Amino acid sequence: MLRFHFRSTTGISMEWEGVHGAICFFALDNAAMLAANSVVADRVVFTTSFTTKILLPAREGQMRAEGWVVQQRMDLVDVEATVFNDEGAEIGRGRGTFTRSRTGLGPEIGYA
Repeated sequence: MLRFHFRSTTGISMEWEGVHGAICFFALDNAAMLAANSVVADRVVFTTSFTTKILLPAREGQMRAEGWVVQQRMDLVDVEATVFNDEGAEIGRGRGTFTRSRTGLGPEIGYA
């Protein structure tokens, strides 16, 4: 499982002071992508499909996203992810499929 923390701000927020759902998608997709890349060590992976469910409105503050690999087959990796608010409540979940790209993981793309 991969876990990362980030802080959402009102930069992309709604008038009611909630955070736009795109921020939840961003967190879910990134956690899932990093989890997929944990089993594909030599190539960058990219999203081929991703389904997002927003469970609760997100508010400005700390968020935590976790992603884990469900299945790996050929060049595809199926991953699930969850995002939590700063109170620990699950606010969104997603499931996606990632595929290997032609781009290698190396110093030429800033990967050490």
